[in-house]
Amino acid sequence: MTKVNTSVFDTETTGTDNKCIILTLSAVKFDRFNAFHDSAELKNYSFHRTLNIPEQILKGRIIEASCIEQFWLKQPQNVIDEAFFASATPVKQALEEFFDFIKGTQLYCRGTDFDPPKLASLCKDFGVEMPIKYNKFRDVRTYIDAFTMGDDGYIPDWETPNWITPHISVDDCWRDALQMIEAPIQYNKL
Repeated sequence: MTKVNTSVFDTETTGTDNKCIILTLSAVKFDRFNAFHDSAELKNYSFHRTLNIPEQILKGRIIEASCIEQFWLKQPQNVIDEAFFASATPVKQALEEFFDFIKGTQLYCRGTDFDPPKLASLCKDFGVEMPIKYNKFRDVRTYIDAFTMGDDGYIPDWETPNWITPHISVDDCWRDALQMIEAPIQYNKL
């Protein structure tokens, strides 16, 4: 793949508050108008960092106990390990690398009201300029629904590839990227 015009990003967090700890920050960049993408190709165009938790605690970021109890403790061990125990990157470094990675692409995420405000809050806490204006984020769900005439942000009856593990943020990005590529091909109704 030589042309990239789109990035999908995702985080895993310790709650819904904008001051919650961001455990992982991931993105995939791709050409949303190109039908050929395989998992190996997407992996070459992916970004994934586990963020340093103690640094965030020292900046006053929080962990919501209910999120740990009602979400994280119900996840498979490999998902927990990836979010909490993988080798961590200093937060400022991860943010700078992330913004460099997505530069020049249209940025999508699964809902503009969850990940973007948390990302902006983290940038503020770590003195990193947020190079994306609040109204430049696009919603994966709306994009997919526009083509499928759906209302849940997923392609109906889409089978998740077996190499994708839900709640590992980079895998969630791959799932969204693959559906964004497939939606206009299978459902070109507009």
